[in-house]
Amino acid sequence: MELGFIGLGRMGGNMVRRLSKAGHQCHVHSANQTTREALAKEVGTVSYADIGSLVAALAAPRVVWLMVPAGEVTEQVLTELGQLCTSGDIIIDGGNSHFKESVARAQVLAAKGIHMVDCG
Repeated sequence: MELGFIGLGRMGGNMVRRLSKAGHQCHVHSANQTTREALAKEVGTVSYADIGSLVAALAAPRVVWLMVPAGEVTEQVLTELGQLCTSGDIIIDGGNSHFKESVARAQVLAAKGIHMVDCG
């Protein structure tokens, strides 16, 4: 399986480690250059300085998993992904967003044919 992973803090970084160890190909992005490059080197994957490059590197249908803090940063990342992803792509929000916000975001993405899974 190939997936993009955005947010490489304690939880996100460990998820990438486990997924990579199990043979899955993770493409990673973090706003922190040191974090993303160190993790990419550790697990043997590619890091991307921006979300657009990460999405462009994934084969369609794309799977992108977010592990970013709930709130404005989640909204910003999902808005950007909504512009970059296409019908059939899947976005997984693993953050701690309020369920009503997740429902509203999923409806916006669904109108574009993008699937959203809220698992935070």
